[in-house]
Amino acid sequence: MLAANAVTASFLGAAALKGGRLDAPAGLAVVCFALSLGAALFILLPRTGLRFSISGPVLYETLYEYGDDAEETNQATIDGLYPWFTVAAVALAVELVPWAVNLAGIV
Repeated sequence: MLAANAVTASFLGAAALKGGRLDAPAGLAVVCFALSLGAALFILLPRTGLRFSISGPVLYETLYEYGDDAEETNQATIDGLYPWFTVAAVALAVELVPWAVNLAGIV
């Protein structure tokens, strides 16, 4: 998501803002860029309570103590991040439209 934001803003945003003016479509695109970037960065913030390990056996031993709840130990946190991912993806998609409109000179 961060890479897609960077590419979109770098190529389309730079070309659209080359004239030095920030009209309504460009302003909307910048707002969507900030929203998408903020949501993507929120997903990457450190979380407490997640169980993970680089070593498979260590992870298995850690989750073994949870028994039948092992699958659900991280799932609640991951499920809570899904709406943020959706916001980031939708904002990125919406960001593309104003940049394209600005580049095409429609508005």
